[in-house]
Amino acid sequence: MKLTKMLSIMALCASTASAQTNLGTGIDRANMNLKANPGTDFFEYAAGGWNNSHPLTPEHSRYAQFDLLTEQTQKNLRGMIEQLAEKNAPQGTIEQKIGSLYRLATDSVRRNQEDYAPIKPFLAEIDAIKSRQGVQFEVAKLLTMGIGTFIALGCEADLKDSEWNLMQLYQDGLSMGERDYYFKDDEATQKVREAFKTYVAQLFSLTGCNAEDAARNAQTVMALETKLAEDFYDAVKLRDVEGNYHKMTYRALLEDFPGIDWGTVMLLNGIPSFENICVGQ
Repeated sequence: MKLTKMLSIMALCASTASAQTNLGTGIDRANMNLKANPGTDFFEYAAGGWNNSHPLTPEHSRYAQFDLLTEQTQKNLRGMIEQLAEKNAPQGTIEQKIGSLYRLATDSVRRNQEDYAPIKPFLAEIDAIKSRQGVQFEVAKLLTMGIGTFIALGCEADLKDSEWNLMQLYQDGLSMGERDYYFKDDEATQKVREAFKTYVAQLFSLTGCNAEDAARNAQTVMALETKLAEDFYDAVKLRDVEGNYHKMTYRALLEDFPGIDWGTVMLLNGIPSFENICVGQ
């Protein structure tokens, strides 16, 4: 937790240091197209200048001010972390932990030598699952390590009472992010699905599967995620704040969704007792 707070403070300082100052107002008119008629094309009127000076490149699906700020923050953070990685900070300090973690993450030679050995224990645990309860226990355990499963938990401000924080529960488990990628039949989306299956097969190959087994496992993953996606909202419905706000008591969660061992999920993830939770979708 201390490491997370340290990185958050660093990110805030970095973004603040790189922010522009002395703007006369909160609106930079250079980012607008004042020649456009707002009644005809308000988007062009409000953002035409920005779009012209920041053309969208292939790696982005969107690029706005906050995306630029994020890039600047990440660049500044990288510089700060690389400086810590070069120092010989006292053992056990936050500085030493950040530096050691960065050196470990960027040591590609060591990672290639280790192959997939570091995740073998997790794969063995998954292979040993024999029951529904075992699946739920493993899901709860993976969540503690930040590994995505079919649910996501967090604590955020209550959208209807910002003075209070509220536990949030969301559906998760779609590697491709959005429901449409699993069901749209246009050529572009079909190519995305095929590329995804190829990618998943490559991952299985890296863990020792032969080509035939890897391809079959990739099909299984695709089928599982497609089944999950059936009950996901599409991107449009996810924008509906009211439609995604379902505040209930923890007791109601247990009664309405008894198929999941919520007690184990909360206990393993160190979540203290709480009264209310918001269930998305």
